[in-house]
Amino acid sequence: MCRALTLDQVVTLLGNPKDTRTVHNRLRALAGDSGNVKLQDFGAVTLRRLRFRAFDGAPLILWAPTPTGFAIAQRELGRELLLPRGGNNGIAFAEHFVALTDLFVGLVRPYFLDGTALRELPFGWDVADDMRLPWKEPTGTGAFQERTIRPDAILTVPAAQRRIFIECEMGTHTLVPVRKDRPQATVNKAARYETFLRGLEDVRKRVTHYAAKYPDGWAPEVLFLVPTDGRRASTEAALAPVVRDTFGVTFRVWTLDQAIAELRALFPALHRR
Repeated sequence: MCRALTLDQVVTLLGNPKDTRTVHNRLRALAGDSGNVKLQDFGAVTLRRLRFRAFDGAPLILWAPTPTGFAIAQRELGRELLLPRGGNNGIAFAEHFVALTDLFVGLVRPYFLDGTALRELPFGWDVADDMRLPWKEPTGTGAFQERTIRPDAILTVPAAQRRIFIECEMGTHTLVPVRKDRPQATVNKAARYETFLRGLEDVRKRVTHYAAKYPDGWAPEVLFLVPTDGRRASTEAALAPVVRDTFGVTFRVWTLDQAIAELRALFPALHRR
């Protein structure tokens, strides 16, 4: 469900224990760290330690499952999982990935602490490498051009019959278009989502590209996850023309805390054990 976690995210999932050094040592042991004889020998190596640099140059470490770890995850989830193409070294823009994973951690934490079995979580979280939303767009010459969107994550909520395409906007680019004929990246992305969600795959049957890929009839939404309230306001302002001219597509711009609160409200009530 989630390809990697930082130490802070693991600690959050465990309920913020005071002794984070022990948690770190457990992760090292699960990664087969043989450099310290005091570390417990778990037998199989189930984790990998991936080193990156944050935007500001600070070291960033992600803990990701090995193929053995994936096998354990399959058993816990009760379903087959696809190994990421090229292994976990393919995680691009690690800091961007960590910000997105903070949302996953915020959503899953109460269920994890409650002891809910992972296969019984009230939502699905998909960040697979091959996650694509394809459609064909006429070029004006009678031909069709292949188009696609790759969401950062797809959140599904069966109880609410909602499917939410998540885009993590870190605020590293300007919301002002480079040229009048070249819309800003976030605005362009919203327009492409509108085409996928509202454009017709089958004109005669009035079937949209979205409905052709997802025939379950669940309501789609697009969520732009932003780092600050200031970025939220500026993103909403930039998207206003797209939202104004779009009918039947729900766009949301939320900070992390907003997103956790709003999305948790879609889940069934948690019954404490």
